Amino acid sequence: YINGRFCPSLSKTTDEVKNLNSADFESGLSAETLDLLARLPDGHTDKLAAEVPDSSKGPLTSLEKLSGPDHSVGKATSQFAINNQQGTAAFAALNSVKAGSVAYVHASMKDASADSEEGEVASKPVLVVNAQTPSGGSASAEDDKGVAFHPRLLAVADDRSVLSLVQMCVDLNEDSEEAPCATFVNGYTQVYVGANANVTHSFLEESGGQVTSRVEISDQEAAEESIVSPREEEAKRPALRDTNFQAIDVHITGDEGAYAGSIMELGGCGRSRISISTCLLRP
Repeated sequence: YINGRFCPSLSKTTDEVKNLNSADFESGLSAETLDLLARLPDGHTDKLAAEVPDSSKGPLTSLEKLSGPDHSVGKATSQFAINNQQGTAAFAALNSVKAGSVAYVHASMKDASADSEEGEVASKPVLVVNAQTPSGGSASAEDDKGVAFHPRLLAVADDRSVLSLVQMCVDLNEDSEEAPCATFVNGYTQVYVGANANVTHSFLEESGGQVTSRVEISDQEAAEESIVSPREEEAKRPALRDTNFQAIDVHITGDEGAYAGSIMELGGCGRSRISISTCLLRP
């Protein structure tokens, strides 16, 4: 994806790893897929992604009831719930309205092992890249204008499947002559892990270029060394106007499902935040 748009010529897709656009929604996606995409995190909904067995009360479907009176989760729209999601619920809802396409990753049992009955080759890692140019694809060079991207990814690991997923946010054409434009990247990643499934998920955010070195020294120290103040240089970096918000919402819905996530943030955006929430609904 470049500047929020899917690039078929730079992508390798399959029936299980592909881009979903408006045509896919018009032709009809499965009800299950639509339900997963429609789900919003705590702060908007109290409904669990899967029922939790309870011998005394019956299947639990509410996060509030699951948490119990001493865990202080409360209503889905309570301030505690909003804080628990680090304020991402509103941005996840915005993404659901504004996202122009969805990166869809589906791991099935037949891809989990080279020794499967169907004789399938073991699945390879899936790499999803979101790149942006200095102009953000905007034709306007006005300083007061900006552009927004809303990357969306839905990953579903069926029972007894294996998935290795890597997401990257990177810069493209950093040395181009394009007039830099302020950008707002609002990403929303949903991961659902089935019974005995194993998901390894890595997220790398390195957009926004590099921060000016030695910004910790004072202006007086810079003057004594006869160098331009690093703070002044840093203040002029166009990427300081950029914002990158990422919300990762993980639900383990099957018995003995496993999820391992790794996050690395190296970017130089003015405002950057990666929030991850993992809901363990089965032991």
